[in-house]
Amino acid sequence: MQMENLINYEKKAYPLLKSYLKLRGISFTSDLPKILGISISGTNNKLNGRVDFKQSEIFKIMDLIKQPYELTYHFFCEDERQGNFNFERYNRVRGRCV
Repeated sequence: MQMENLINYEKKAYPLLKSYLKLRGISFTSDLPKILGISISGTNNKLNGRVDFKQSEIFKIMDLIKQPYELTYHFFCEDERQGNFNFERYNRVRGRCV
């Protein structure tokens, strides 16, 4: 499955993160809340940029999407939270994809 087909170009929070979760087959409503140990509404609030992720949650997600911790910034930066998709950032991450 091509990553380009998974990215939603509408302005929604965390487009790169959401596309990697979809690529790994992780459900936002059933899998992710169980893995993070929080409610579905709590997960939705975080994925929609209304609430910040905790550091422990960020590391769990990076393990889940099988990306090195040094790329954390690209998935959780303020631009991503605001839904500002950036092809330069995407290509930087894509070139280092595990």
